[in-house]
Amino acid sequence: MEQTYFYLTITGNGNAHEIKEQYNLSEFQAYNQGDYDECYGYLQYQTMCLRYPEFLDDNKPKDILSKRIVGKLLKLPKEFKITVYAIYHTSTDSLSHGFFIEEQDIRALALLKADFIMCSKLHYFPLHYDYPNTVIDEHIFNKEPDIITERKACFMVSSYQYRIDEIAKKIGFMSNDESFNVGDKRFVNGKSCVYFSSFKYKALKGNNLNEKIKHLADELYPYKDNILSSANDMDIECWVNISGSMPDEYQLTIAHETLLKFAQMRLSLDFRMYFENGY
Repeated sequence: MEQTYFYLTITGNGNAHEIKEQYNLSEFQAYNQGDYDECYGYLQYQTMCLRYPEFLDDNKPKDILSKRIVGKLLKLPKEFKITVYAIYHTSTDSLSHGFFIEEQDIRALALLKADFIMCSKLHYFPLHYDYPNTVIDEHIFNKEPDIITERKACFMVSSYQYRIDEIAKKIGFMSNDESFNVGDKRFVNGKSCVYFSSFKYKALKGNNLNEKIKHLADELYPYKDNILSSANDMDIECWVNISGSMPDEYQLTIAHETLLKFAQMRLSLDFRMYFENGY
């Protein structure tokens, strides 16, 4: 069993209730520094926090990044910090989890200068102990996974017509990870997979997944015009894939500067994460 929740938080200085009223943020829960959460008394906020939770089944942030909410948030003073959180609640089994942030949501995050943070949590702890900017007075331990698959941040291109060398010519650089041409024979579960070309370029720098995502954006950005031109071709699809195993309690962070680069290249983010809790 697994579930995904999304939270948008506004943090900074001031009285949370007054800020909520002044900027018409009626959807938000308001907490001042030192306040305890109304549902779970052991959660104490360490800073002023306006918090908007969203509980979904289709693993996509919808309402928190709607035009209505984004329009309100753009009226906030620049000194307030906006962060969007994706929380995975996983069982103690090894599970895979897909998650997708569409191009228009990346643009909204970039416009708000928001950071994106993803966390994983175990089901046998209270489902809401992960409230951002709180501390919990219970001892929580985690164990590194016994098996860690490679953690990758990859630029992906697919095409039903163009071959890998043709794609490389269009975008200006060569693939450096497993790629294949339309018409090649590949076998997945005994079936031939030959319907489209797949071009992969993975970040080679970075000691962890957070750094790899940043380096990938930095490497792609000089080719922005080529990527945008390719994206306008009806037969070419471009996006960023982020994959790999994560130990429980791992936090993946994408800063707003990196999100801005992805937004300017009109790239979406596709997550394929694997959680190995090791219990």
